[in-house]
Amino acid sequence: IILVVLDMWKTVAIPTLIFLSFQLSFAQKTSLRKLKKGIQQIEAFDQALVGLQLIKLSTGQILAEHHQADFFTPASNVKLMTVLASAQTFDSLPALYYQQDRSGVIHFESAGYPLFEHPLYPDDELKNWLQSADSLVYHFSDESHLNQLGPGWAWDDRLFYFSAMPSAFPVYGNVVRGTTTPNNLWQIHPDHFPIEESSIYQYRLFRELAENRFYVNPNGLITEDTVFVPFITSEKLTLAILGEAIGKAIGSASASLQSPIPLHTKQDQKLYRAVLQQSDILISENLLLMVAKERLGIFSSEAIIAELSQEWKTAPDDWIWVDGSGLSRYNLVTPRNLIWTLQKLFKLWGPEKIIDYFPEAGVSGTLLKEYGSKKLPRVFAKTGTLRNHHNLSGYIYESKTGEWYAFSILVNHHSTETRGVRMGIRKLLEMLSRRI
Repeated sequence: IILVVLDMWKTVAIPTLIFLSFQLSFAQKTSLRKLKKGIQQIEAFDQALVGLQLIKLSTGQILAEHHQADFFTPASNVKLMTVLASAQTFDSLPALYYQQDRSGVIHFESAGYPLFEHPLYPDDELKNWLQSADSLVYHFSDESHLNQLGPGWAWDDRLFYFSAMPSAFPVYGNVVRGTTTPNNLWQIHPDHFPIEESSIYQYRLFRELAENRFYVNPNGLITEDTVFVPFITSEKLTLAILGEAIGKAIGSASASLQSPIPLHTKQDQKLYRAVLQQSDILISENLLLMVAKERLGIFSSEAIIAELSQEWKTAPDDWIWVDGSGLSRYNLVTPRNLIWTLQKLFKLWGPEKIIDYFPEAGVSGTLLKEYGSKKLPRVFAKTGTLRNHHNLSGYIYESKTGEWYAFSILVNHHSTETRGVRMGIRKLLEMLSRRI
């Protein structure tokens, strides 16, 4: 009887399994052809390089992929790697490190935290803590590993907010904020820097290339206008502006603190939203420096990237990674490495923080206007834009099933307007969402 049953199993089951295997393989090839055809039908992608991958997070099943192993310029999708490094390093972000001596003097040094008196995301609790101390001594950090501009950054972007220079202890976001009153009176904050009027320059507010000399163009004033221009940082300047901000003199020392205590901030949400929802460059760069300070004891993006690249060897591909924000065109990454990053981040944070920190399509941040669609489930994702490159990587939540998915869509070397590429990515997302 057993032999008969086995013979029947061979006769019926094995051919059936072969047939089903063939059908699954055929279906997958068909879907890949449909995917490629769908990409070709999006006019904004003409002559562009498009890469993508879509997976189901609960199983890791790959649902769609195209050029998933090719390297792309990720732009601000690099911030996903920076955020993962921070999430792996910190349970709670440190605002600074400090210790109190026997006479009650507070000695403190920087953690790289970038929100003190930030013009858009200020941490008032840190300012209040510093003001409450009777006596303060700031211990200088070694900034020899820092660059005024990141590798591959454009020097002629120095006048724009997004090129604020990373530093050990950013103050005011390392930018001067210029504003005009209803009477067209010009004000700058902080008022530490001298400012002159000049109509030579076309910009409303201008800084010399290699020094903190600022000029305002009276012919370019706009009522109730606000302009941000980065200033050149140094720890001596930081100490001066820091003292002016809290209204008291601060002593200084060159020796590093031994076994200081971290002062944890309650502004994690504000900082991560600034990185993920508003794509803030300075805050992203300094977040990576915070990781370097905590793990290596130095402020060096290059050193911490080298260490993380070794730690993250389980990723499918090598890491070609040079800065914390993605402003550099030297960065290169594959779609499947970004999926690897998203998987790790989801495991660490869970859906609650993904929903809280990431922009949502049609609802918030950089996805507010052009990624909303009634044809899509809920999408939480990070954009990445440089000239001729636009990318979107993040998560899809299908509320009907409760399932989460990770996706990465990278569009490089497009010659059309970025708005058209965004619409093309949205169409591609709608196409992919029909597979989940």
